[in-house]
Amino acid sequence: MLEAYGEAISFLFQPLTLLLMLGAIIVGLIIGVIPGVGGMVFIALLLPMFFRVEAFIALTFLIALHAVVPTGGSISAILVGIPGSGPNAPTVFDGFPMNQKGQGARAIGAAVTSSAFGGFVPVVLALAMIPLVMPIVMSFRSPEMAILVNFPSSVHLKSPKEIYDQAGEILEQGGHTGRLQIQISENMPPGAWRKSFPEIVRAIRDFGPP
Repeated sequence: MLEAYGEAISFLFQPLTLLLMLGAIIVGLIIGVIPGVGGMVFIALLLPMFFRVEAFIALTFLIALHAVVPTGGSISAILVGIPGSGPNAPTVFDGFPMNQKGQGARAIGAAVTSSAFGGFVPVVLALAMIPLVMPIVMSFRSPEMAILVNFPSSVHLKSPKEIYDQAGEILEQGGHTGRLQIQISENMPPGAWRKSFPEIVRAIRDFGPP
């Protein structure tokens, strides 16, 4: 575990990695200031450019770019009252009135500081939790993989028979693994689970034990 940490830190401080992150931070801040663009949209536009690029270069650039977009978005939220991205909407309520009172620099400083804190602390906590989570992750081996049943919202609009058939297909493809997980979409049509959930349960019962 410590060797992996050391290897990651040595990779982080390589000149090429630092240069990529610096360029991505500048681009991300600019994109964040522009309302309506957003990090995910811009990353989607950039993806074709990275198809033939080495994975570590592409991931370093794209992750660093996306991480600072909300920071740039707070600037437009404070100065003109228009959030640069979705997460910056709450910034408008406090930051823009502060700017109108002549405290724009203070508001931007608070936004940048909180953004840096929110980006650094979760990374430290995630690294600290790896030794605790690793045994759980490693317990899922090839004969014990979990079946994940995650229907798109459109499936729940189908007839009960179609829902039953699709659930059966997923179970057949996954095989008997001993573990089953069903995810509930947050975009679920109202009342759709009353029709679809019994069909999913019936498909699981008909699939039977190994």
